Amino acid sequence: MIISCPKCKIKFRVTENKIPSHGRRVQCSQCSYQWKALGKAEISSSTGKIFFIFLFFIISFLILFIGSVIIFGDKIPMPEFVSTWLESIGIPITEGELFGRSYKR
Repeated sequence: MIISCPKCKIKFRVTENKIPSHGRRVQCSQCSYQWKALGKAEISSSTGKIFFIFLFFIISFLILFIGSVIIFGDKIPMPEFVSTWLESIGIPITEGELFGRSYKR
């Protein structure tokens, strides 16, 4: 792993096992500046954050959509393959049983 001094900007190659994930105090050999270098586990990935946010919105939308289908049934316009798929996984659209209760719309 490569770390750099915040003061003089010189870069150092350090083996990853020398700096733990919670960090370690290091000193620059050029300017003697001391700082806390962080291990790889502490550095966050912006790609991971974006993926998590995207996944959160997709799952939230699906939960809201399935909840709307349960409440409003066939009154929601949806493609035929979606209603077929929902009925195949056990979510009734026009009539059936859900949570132990039978109903007909």
